[in-house]
Amino acid sequence: MKKDINWMLIESVVRRTVQKLHDSPEREIRNLIDLGLSFADGRFQRKFLKASQKMLRNEKSAYYPLIKDVVSHVDEERLVTFGMNLGYNGCTRGAKTIRQIEQEEGFNIPWALSFSLNPAQIENGCYSSVIHQGTELGIYVYLMEASDPVEQSLALTAEHPDCAFVLFVRPQQITDAFVQQLEKQNNLMLSVEWEEGAVESCRLLREHRLLYSVHHQYSAEQVPSLLDGSWLEQVLPAHPAFALLLAQHGCPNVQQQEVYQYVLSVRDGQKYPLILMDIKNDLLMIDNIISSDVCLAGFDRDGTLYSHNATYRTKDYNLFASPVRQILSLAMKKTDAPTNKNQ
Repeated sequence: MKKDINWMLIESVVRRTVQKLHDSPEREIRNLIDLGLSFADGRFQRKFLKASQKMLRNEKSAYYPLIKDVVSHVDEERLVTFGMNLGYNGCTRGAKTIRQIEQEEGFNIPWALSFSLNPAQIENGCYSSVIHQGTELGIYVYLMEASDPVEQSLALTAEHPDCAFVLFVRPQQITDAFVQQLEKQNNLMLSVEWEEGAVESCRLLREHRLLYSVHHQYSAEQVPSLLDGSWLEQVLPAHPAFALLLAQHGCPNVQQQEVYQYVLSVRDGQKYPLILMDIKNDLLMIDNIISSDVCLAGFDRDGTLYSHNATYRTKDYNLFASPVRQILSLAMKKTDAPTNKNQ
C-alpha cells in the first residue's frame, strides 16, 4: 500500500511521541490525542479520541502507568508499526473505503475479520488471497486463532505488512524458536490464552519486548469470577496490554450482556493498568460507529461463515469456495433490522 502524506506526517509525530513518553506520559499522550483530533475525519476516530481525552483528564488514571509500562517494555518500532496499521490503515483509510463501498453497493463490511486458521489453507495461499481481498474492501484488521505448526501463521502475517493482526495462541505454542521468528515482525500482537503456563509465556514475551495480551473464553459458570474482579486480578502479574473476553458457545445472552456492562465499567473506572475488552461486543460497537450499522464476520476452520446472530453453512458463504466480496454481499445486506437466520 502506498503511504499518503497524512500517513507520513502522523507516523513521524507518533514516533517522536513514543520516544518522549518515557519521561512524561501524561503530557505526551494528551498532546498525541489532541493532534489525532485535528487529523480525524471519521466518526469512530473522533468518538474514540474524545472519549480518551475525557478519561485522561483523571490524573490518577491507571492508563498512565499502563502507557509507561508499554513504552518501556515493547520495542519502539513494533509499537509504531502496529499502532499505525491499526489506527491509520484500519480506523482511518480503511474505514473510509468501507463506508464508500457500503454506500455504493448496499452491503455491510466488517471493520475486522476473524479466522480459525486451517493449516492446509495457509499452505495453499487461500488466506493470503482472502486478506488481499479484504484490504480492497477496507479491512486491515484481522483476528486469527493460530494452528499448528504456529510458525505458519507468522509466514502469513509477514506477507501483509500494512495490516494489523491479533494472533490467538496457547502457552505451549510459545517456544524460544517461535519468539525468535516473532521478533522479526512488527505488525501483530499475540494474545495468550489464560490457562496453565500463561504467566511464564507472557514473561518470555516481555523479556523480548513483544506486544501481547491475554484472552479467556468464558462459560456461564465462570461469569461470577469475572464480575467480582477475581479473574482480572489474576492476570495483572502477567502485565498484558489488553485482556480480552469471549463467551463460549451456549453462554446465555443475558450473562454475556452482564459481562459487557462489567467491561465498560472497568474501562470507565480506570483502576487497572490494562485495557479490558469484550471481543464480540466491542467489535460490534466499533463497526457500528464506523459505518452506522451492526456487522461482524468470522470463519471457522472449514470456511463456514458466522456473524453475531447467524451461521451460514452453504457453499456460497464458504471462505474456501467463494470470494470475500460475494460472501459479504449475500450475507450482510444493509437492512434497518437484521434478522436472525441459519442457512
